[in-house]
Amino acid sequence: MIRKNIEQILKQGSMRQKTLLYMNDLAIFNTTLDTEKRLLTDKERTIIYRGLKTPQDIKHYNNMRTSNKGFLFFNDIARTTLERVIGFKQALLQQVLNVGYNRLYRDIINDLLDLYPEEDSREKALALALDKSEIFKTYHEKGYSPYVVEDESHKDRQKIKRDVEGIVNSLEIETEGLKIIHHRLKQITKDDLPVKPYRDEVEKREERCRAGLQEAITMIDFINEELDYSLKITPYDEIKLPKDLSENSVNDESAFLYD
Repeated sequence: MIRKNIEQILKQGSMRQKTLLYMNDLAIFNTTLDTEKRLLTDKERTIIYRGLKTPQDIKHYNNMRTSNKGFLFFNDIARTTLERVIGFKQALLQQVLNVGYNRLYRDIINDLLDLYPEEDSREKALALALDKSEIFKTYHEKGYSPYVVEDESHKDRQKIKRDVEGIVNSLEIETEGLKIIHHRLKQITKDDLPVKPYRDEVEKREERCRAGLQEAITMIDFINEELDYSLKITPYDEIKLPKDLSENSVNDESAFLYD
């Protein structure tokens, strides 16, 4: 918002416009913690506050102040929840590395086995490979030389499955909760506290969550292919809100003070 418009509101604007300007100034500080980006000086903020005279203006200010507290409360929960989502995504990456390592190890073993075409030599090399790693077993298709494959019943293989399933379940729960919180925050910034800095913060966090989930989906696709799983992570935009929530009230941005 340009300084000329701010000065015009301070001189000629209604008390509601000045209160909204005050709240935008507060929202900028709460989202950036940068005093250099604030719209108003300390003196201008004091003038606006002291200009609250009528019961209607005081009530309007107090309602926005209450909404501001509500936004900050839910916004703090959303920030924490997003960090948990990112944490679960990183835990999933570790599982991808584990699965990828096993695949690489398996492929190296099989490539080395091909260096022993004679049956006796290959059997000795195969026995040595199985002795060095418990997660593999022999796979021998009629008409072909034997190879090693991962033993699905092995405890380490089962542990990977349990760990991945647990991570995916936690990721789904956290992102569903985050979308509900974001919905509430958007309602506040549309109906009760129409200030753009808060709405922008929610949108940026949603984009981080959206991108993080897409990375997690890619990792799950890899794990599903390698371990023959059928796990699924729902993309952020496809997460359904509870039936008692409606997004109709948060699509119109006309209430924002400035672009």
